[in-house]
Amino acid sequence: MERKRSPSEPTLTGRSASVVALAGSGGLGFFLVIFGTLILDPRNITWLMVNDPAVHYLGFEFFRRSPWTFPIGLIPSFGVPLGTSIVFTDSIPLLAIPFKALSGWLPESFQYFGLWLALCYVLTAAVSARILLRLGLARGPALAGAMLLLTFPGMAMRTYGHEALVAHWLLLAAFDLFERGVMKFQVPAAADPAVLQLLRTSYFPRAVFTPGAGAEVTVCEGVTCRRFDP
Repeated sequence: MERKRSPSEPTLTGRSASVVALAGSGGLGFFLVIFGTLILDPRNITWLMVNDPAVHYLGFEFFRRSPWTFPIGLIPSFGVPLGTSIVFTDSIPLLAIPFKALSGWLPESFQYFGLWLALCYVLTAAVSARILLRLGLARGPALAGAMLLLTFPGMAMRTYGHEALVAHWLLLAAFDLFERGVMKFQVPAAADPAVLQLLRTSYFPRAVFTPGAGAEVTVCEGVTCRRFDP
């Protein structure tokens, strides 16, 4: 079932799009003020060498130095004798796979987790502003609301230790797709954000099959969806 957009619902204008861009810039500024610039250096791996981040980094290192396999993502040398997959090391396959392809041009010590975290803050703020504008908020309140969402404790708590789970923007993007009438009832309509979730971490792709806001709620488990009317 596809959500139909009412003609009276607000649409984004060029000026509103500038607010989205400004929110993204604010997200980057927020990230830099809180976490600094050192973790953005792709050669700086020292901040990753403790607890869970060390596993995430080592997952990429073993994957980077392993031969290509099918299915893509297998790491035979990590967890000998069984090996594992880049999906299960929380190394963000969305970035690990292309950077493995570029490995010959990368420095000996290389990490992309700092870049990923900064990108998550930028996109979370930008997508939040887009949703708030589409819901009818004025540009100022929408920008303020997007900045306020960045203070959500869940983001700060996950930023160091669970980098893959900082991608709140993917969940927000799913809500935005639904609000725009793009997200449908069937599984294929949510395919793009769901695939991105799977490439981000292995256990959270279903989260993008979001509940419908309004007259009905959609609950999806795997490929089975049920609709509940209030």
